[in-house]
Amino acid sequence: MCLQGYEAVSVSRIVGTLGMTKGSLYRHYENES
Repeated sequence: MCLQGYEAVSVSRIVGTLGMTKGSLYRHYENES
């Protein structure tokens, strides 16, 4: 468990944990306002 705070977590770690790719994450949020 990482206790450094959410600011210290990379996008790579997030998508890896979720089983996604960076591209799919960015595509999902590119149209969000």
